Amino acid sequence: MTNKHNDGHDPYKALPVRPGDQIHVTRSVIFPVRRADPNDFTGGLHELVERGTTITLTSELLEAARNEDGSYGIYEHVGEPDAILGLGPWPADISPLEPADPRWAIARDEATREARSIPDRQAQQEALAQVERRFGPAMATSRTTRVVKPTED
Repeated sequence: MTNKHNDGHDPYKALPVRPGDQIHVTRSVIFPVRRADPNDFTGGLHELVERGTTITLTSELLEAARNEDGSYGIYEHVGEPDAILGLGPWPADISPLEPADPRWAIARDEATREARSIPDRQAQQEALAQVERRFGPAMATSRTTRVVKPTED
């Protein structure tokens, strides 16, 4: 599929992106990747794309998101504040992991386990401090609830 209709009109003119542009995912999302039938707006192939993923756009990806009214849904807001998709590749200085993300918990646990395996106590403490700086505090693993019954006078 090309990015021009038969009349020479550029269907992506109103979009902030074009085929060949790179975008990144700011929070995990179910992403349209292919339409089974170009005239079927109810189905198609979707996949989970995780935060931090960089995508090079193709006409097929843009068309997979096209709605029946001709709008391009998820691509119409690329780069806007709070948008799911940002312009360009994922920033190298920002971790794609967030504390609510199970991948963050796994990465933090692995880094902690590696740090604790260091036999030298001082080096171990330095490695654990580095884990704390990189990932922040560990998420709570339990919660205590206390119920206080009013006393009768």
